[in-house]
Amino acid sequence: MQDINVLIYRYRTYGILLLGLGWLFPAQMTDVSENAKDLIRRLICSREHRLGQNGIEDFKSHPFFSGIDWDNIQNCEAPYIPEVSSPTDTSNFDETMPPPSHTAFSGHHLPFIGFTYTSSW
Repeated sequence: MQDINVLIYRYRTYGILLLGLGWLFPAQMTDVSENAKDLIRRLICSREHRLGQNGIEDFKSHPFFSGIDWDNIQNCEAPYIPEVSSPTDTSNFDETMPPPSHTAFSGHHLPFIGFTYTSSW
């Protein structure tokens, strides 16, 4: 039953994004600031309303990024520097993702039904 709920949620999410119906955050999501929610909404909306119409200045002036010294950002120390033992070290990632399946169809394919891909223009 959980798989069907995930599938329905993904399909609903794809529909919202593709049809431009707008994104509603769950009411129980109280640990995300209004500025973060606004940033997300402004990134997953129609092109006409999407953040970035005025270039990088839209991002620099968004309240989510207030307090960032954009002129010296390259000289700032990162707030978190992960410890890694090698270029292939994945110890900083959660291991909750199931291994990829090689089935012919999954819910990830729903938004692409009816579309094809070709590498020639």
